[in-house]
Parts: sequence; C-alpha cells; structure tokens
Amino acid sequence: MKKHPGSYLLAALAVCALAVAIHSNPPGGVRWGAFFEDPSHWTAKLTFLARLYLWPGMLGFVAIVLYQLQFRVMGSGNSAATFGIAVLATGAMLTVLRALAFQQSAVPFYVLGVALGYTVMGRVYAVRMRRIAGSIRCPWPIWRGDALGIAEVQRQIHERATRQSV
Repeated sequence: MKKHPGSYLLAALAVCALAVAIHSNPPGGVRWGAFFEDPSHWTAKLTFLARLYLWPGMLGFVAIVLYQLQFRVMGSGNSAATFGIAVLATGAMLTVLRALAFQQSAVPFYVLGVALGYTVMGRVYAVRMRRIAGSIRCPWPIWRGDALGIAEVQRQIHERATRQSV
C-alpha cells in the first residue's frame, strides 16, 4: 500500500483543527488557565476531563461503528441482529447528543470519536456472523489485511453466485 504525502498533510491539518477547537472550547466555558490554577487534586481534574471529553468521544465512536456494522450485517439478511445493532447505535447517538447539548465544549472530542469510528470501519473488509460459545451468533469483522479471511469471503460469494445461476 502506497503512502501519499497528501494524506498525511490532511491528517496533520485535521489534528491542528482539533487542537484549535479544544483550545478555544475550555471545560465549563472558563479559560484553561483557571482550570489548571484550580487547587483541586490532579486526579479530580483528570476525572472531570474524562467524563466531560472522553465519554462523548467514546459514544460517538461506538455509534458510528454500530451504524456501519448494521449496514454490513443488513446484507446478510439477519433481521434480529440488524434490529439489535440499530437499537444500540441509536441509543449511543441519542446519549451523545444529549451530552453535547449540556456541554458544547465536548464537541471536538465527539468529532474525534466519530472520525476514529469511520477510520476503524474503513479497515473492515466484510462482516460475517460467527458462532461463539457454541450457539451465540455475533458479527465478526474480516479485516482488510487478513488475506485468508478475504479469500474465504470471496470463495463464499463465488459459491453463492454459482448456486443462484444454476
């Protein structure tokens, strides 16, 4: 896989934009200096920042991964799994939108979570249902770097196509 310098430039530009957005949106609407000058213990500050910023980022990541997974599982015809994934994805998205309504300074981390979700799902070649613990079926990703998994998916598609044409 070739690496193009333009893609690194775009990623660097995105990181700079996120840094500017985080700098201009301090927690609670007060300046960052006041946050660091506060006499609270550093663990309390980190806990506050994690709740404020990481929670919306994680929910944005989970929502995008689940929406992408839903679209990929939908093609398999498994309506029960599609419904369950859709409910979880919508719940995550509504929860994150509620959190963003209360604390707008968390928007850059939501954006980061959504971008990471799309990036991770961009590396997924296909999603297959796999049995775990004997009888429980769950979605299982085939990653783009997995040559054996990709060959197996292509073999199954070819077999299905030849069966339908007969």
